[in-house]
Amino acid sequence: MAAFLLAVLIASEVAATSLLKYTRHFTRPIPSIICIACYCVCYYTFSHVMDRMNVGVAYAIWCGVGLVATNVIGYLLFRQKLTGVGVFGIVLIIIGCVIVNVWGTR
Repeated sequence: MAAFLLAVLIASEVAATSLLKYTRHFTRPIPSIICIACYCVCYYTFSHVMDRMNVGVAYAIWCGVGLVATNVIGYLLFRQKLTGVGVFGIVLIIIGCVIVNVWGTR
């Protein structure tokens, strides 16, 4: 259940963050409302995740996976560039998330 909630948390945060570009500083109503709703789902879900997981591990996974997913969406959807150093950094983030997930609660 915690993994499912964490997936919902990450998906809603990545959706909200990606929608920020379409809100045009919150002047466009529909993207703005969806963006705010996604952030509400995100933080509501995180409150439930913290009941089921170590907060440090949950936050590390959320940040790491969210950052990677946001970079991939930026690359695919917004045509933002990823350099070799950027990709290396993303790989390090993934490694860090695995380390925190496997050994962070011991």
